[in-house]
Amino acid sequence: MVEIARTKIKTLFGTFDEIMFSDGNKNVYAIVKGNIENKDNVLCRIHSQCISAHYFYSVGCDCSKQMIFSQKVIEEEKKGIVIWLEQEGRGNGHFAKMSSEKYKINGVSQAEAYLKAGYPEDSRSYYEVKKVLDCLNIKSIILISSNDSKQNELQKLGVNVISTIDLGKCINNDKI
Repeated sequence: MVEIARTKIKTLFGTFDEIMFSDGNKNVYAIVKGNIENKDNVLCRIHSQCISAHYFYSVGCDCSKQMIFSQKVIEEEKKGIVIWLEQEGRGNGHFAKMSSEKYKINGVSQAEAYLKAGYPEDSRSYYEVKKVLDCLNIKSIILISSNDSKQNELQKLGVNVISTIDLGKCINNDKI
């Protein structure tokens, strides 16, 4: 991954640097607040695309709330990064997400719904995240997530995750 473009972007929550990274085949996007290069303890949200929430404003998932909370907390701290991955449906794709909805309606978790629909519980990869963090020479992160496997996968890749902010508790307690 190398940085191929950088500009400013104004969101509902502040002005960030928008950075595009590429390895020639895959693109990764990030928004950055403050000077995070060569820093420790950088707030970091790794966010997978969600057509339902981000394009259609579905209330059936909490992806939009996760993005809102992450940008708010990073803006408050004046330092952090949101890394956007094109890994719809936990890496299974939007068709898998649509196919699993009939199971979610019956009260099962998204992970269980994917399994019932014949897909892996989670097919996401965080290899590109490691490359982006390396490009910016970020030494350690505070992960904004409620997904323990995400933290474990990042640590296996050599990302120094100092701590986490439990996103699930924050958005379920209406802290957004």
